Amino acid sequence: MIQKKTAIEQNNRTRREKKRNLRKRPNFNSNENIFDSSDPCASVSNSSSFTSEDSSLPSSPSPMHMQHKQYNNSGRTRSSNKNKNKNFKKKRIAMDCEMVGIGYNGQQSMLARVTIIDENCKVLFDKYVKPTCKITEYRTFVSGILPEHLDENGSNAENLLDIATCRSQVLDILRNKILVGHALKNDLNALDIFHPWHQIRDTAQWGPFMKVRFNDGIYWPRKLKELVRENLSYEIQRPGKPHCPYEDAMAALQLYQYVQQAWEQEITQRVYNKPQYTHQQSNNAIICNRDQCQHSHYNHDTRQ
Repeated sequence: MIQKKTAIEQNNRTRREKKRNLRKRPNFNSNENIFDSSDPCASVSNSSSFTSEDSSLPSSPSPMHMQHKQYNNSGRTRSSNKNKNKNFKKKRIAMDCEMVGIGYNGQQSMLARVTIIDENCKVLFDKYVKPTCKITEYRTFVSGILPEHLDENGSNAENLLDIATCRSQVLDILRNKILVGHALKNDLNALDIFHPWHQIRDTAQWGPFMKVRFNDGIYWPRKLKELVRENLSYEIQRPGKPHCPYEDAMAALQLYQYVQQAWEQEITQRVYNKPQYTHQQSNNAIICNRDQCQHSHYNHDTRQ
C-alpha cells in the first residue's frame, strides 16, 4: 500500500515537472511568451516580444520567412527577365557621316561631318570636322561639303571641331545606347571608335535587308534609298542633289523601327546562344577597327 502511494506521488511529481518545463519554453506561434520567474535569463530582456532571432534554440522557418524567400526568388526571376530584354529599354540613336576625298584623285576618305539624332528624330549632334590633311576632292555632289564649311576662319568656324574633340563627344553620346545607321562600318572607322556589335543596328548588314547578287547564296548589302523605297514608300537621295546626313540617319532609324521587334529578338538569341564566328566563316564586317572586328553571321554557311 505504501509502495503504491509512493508511485502515485512520483507520477504526479513527474507531471508537474513536465508542465513547468512547458511554461519555460517560449511559444513561437503566439504573441505572448511565458517565462518562469525563477529563470535568471528572464530578467535580461524587458521586451514584451520574443523572436526566433533572440533565441539560441533551433526553430523551423516561419510562414513569414517563407513568404520573403518566395518574394526574393520571384524578384530574381524578374531581374533575369529584365537582363534578357534590356536591349528593348536602351535608348536608340541614329548616326550618319559625310566624307571628303584625300590622296591621289581623292580616292581615300576623310571624315568631314557627323550628324546624330535621337529616336524622335531630334538632332543631338551636328558638327563639321577640321581636315587633318590636304583635301583633293570635296565630293560636293554627294556629301554636300563646301570649302567654306571646313574653313577655320570662315562663318562656320563655331560648328567646326577637331577630330579628337569630335570623337570624344560622339563617344559620350554613344555610351550605352543602340546605334542605328547604314554602313556604319565606314562611319566608325572614320571616327576611329569601337561600339559593341550587340548595340549596333546596321541596316546594310541585317539579313532581311540584304540580297543575293550572283546566285551563289552570298548576301550583299543594298543601297539605303532602295530599302526606303521598298519598305517605307518614299524617296531619299534624289538624283542631282547631295546627300543629307539628317535625312539618311532618319531613314535608317525608320527602317529599324519598321522591323524592330524581329531584329531585337534575333539579337537576343545571338547574345544568349553566344555563337562563335571566325574570319573564314564570313567576310561582311559589321564593324571593323585596328583592334576588334565583329562579322555578320548571315554568310557563315556560304562564304568560305
